[in-house]
Amino acid sequence: MVEASPNAILLADETGTIVSVNAQIEKLFGYARAELLGHKLEMLVPDRFRGQHPGLRQSFTQHSAARPMGAGRDLQGLRKDGTEVSIEIGLNQVITKDGRFVLASIIDITARKCTEEALNRERNLLRTLIDNLPDYIFVKDVEGRFLMANLAVARLMGRELPDEVLGKRDEDFYPEHASKALGLLRKNG
Repeated sequence: MVEASPNAILLADETGTIVSVNAQIEKLFGYARAELLGHKLEMLVPDRFRGQHPGLRQSFTQHSAARPMGAGRDLQGLRKDGTEVSIEIGLNQVITKDGRFVLASIIDITARKCTEEALNRERNLLRTLIDNLPDYIFVKDVEGRFLMANLAVARLMGRELPDEVLGKRDEDFYPEHASKALGLLRKNG
């Protein structure tokens, strides 16, 4: 089952020595199985993180809660050719009669990271365009609160930045107009 998994799977003992890998590990990191077995996990960790990795590994072993994929971490792996790969790692501790082991399921997230970066660039470009248009551009919720506003709207409301109008209504900026409108509603009510 491990060999057929689409994820790269690695098993290491509590000293951080690799004891088992599947074909996807070989494919992801560019090493032959024989080059990995019996070696420390740190060979797959970029140099800038390598010094702190044994401590993180030991901490995981002592606090044996499973760590799901991602878990808020932006991780990098080191391939045999020296290039880095963006990865997500799910960790589980496995206890057998032979001792404690850590089972790591690893996914290459390089394509996802590239897509996220492209979306962020587009979002920043769109926001720059919206903020620099002289037209009033805004979005409000059903309660009339600003969810999004450009710089022109912020200045109309007497503010310097669009963020200063978010969550507020027109009445928060022009209470005198709100009370006149309310008076008209009551009079005509």
